[in-house]
Amino acid sequence: MIFNKKGLSAVVVVVLFLLVAIISVIGFGNWYSSFQTNLQSDMEIENDGVLTNFLVIDRIVGDKLYLVNKAEVNKTIQGIFVNGVDCRIYDENIFNIKSFNISSCLLEFSDEDVELVVQTNKGIFKKQVYIDKK
Repeated sequence: MIFNKKGLSAVVVVVLFLLVAIISVIGFGNWYSSFQTNLQSDMEIENDGVLTNFLVIDRIVGDKLYLVNKAEVNKTIQGIFVNGVDCRIYDENIFNIKSFNISSCLLEFSDEDVELVVQTNKGIFKKQVYIDKK
């Protein structure tokens, strides 16, 4: 018995390989863009202190930080940081306006202008804030 061995030509193999590679790249690109969109929607970061979900870093007067929540829902503070120093304020709810005593994290700074970062259950808010030392 003689078998006629015919296989795929080299051109067909290269075309099939390229087709699989292109489909893989497109699939990975679609997955990555949806993953990135979900990640960004889970954590909003804004640099001017006012966000679409309405948390306003108002001001620092003396040792008090004033935050205003203009949204219809509570936000829970998960951390407040002044120039990277943790103020150790956690699990505080904000509904309208609330003040926080941040004297423990202001002791290290003589600057009148600090970077304030507020982490909530709805996002991270960052703003350069002038300290009114009245």
